[in-house]
Amino acid sequence: MMYCPSVVSTKGNSSKQSQQALKKEPKAIHILNEGYKHCKAIASDKESTLLEETHFWKKLNNKNLKEDGVIFSEGKSLDPEAFVEAIGKHRFWDRKKSDDIPA
Repeated sequence: MMYCPSVVSTKGNSSKQSQQALKKEPKAIHILNEGYKHCKAIASDKESTLLEETHFWKKLNNKNLKEDGVIFSEGKSLDPEAFVEAIGKHRFWDRKKSDDIPA
């Protein structure tokens, strides 16, 4: 399986219900953990709570999210330019130091 950049968003009519369902699905959390472990970009909007369920979220220094390839928008919508820029870097190799991510 290839691990691509991930977007977690609350936009759409049923998105909040979908996130609640995904929180209960271990495979969804596992995919996000795998993407992080494989140094891929991850984006989320402020209203999303799915990242809080991941192992890596608890270990992140919130001051350096963007440098770590985690684009967390402070507004209600994603920052597409920042996410495209993060994808352009392909991987965030400093994460290789975090081998304790269960994935």
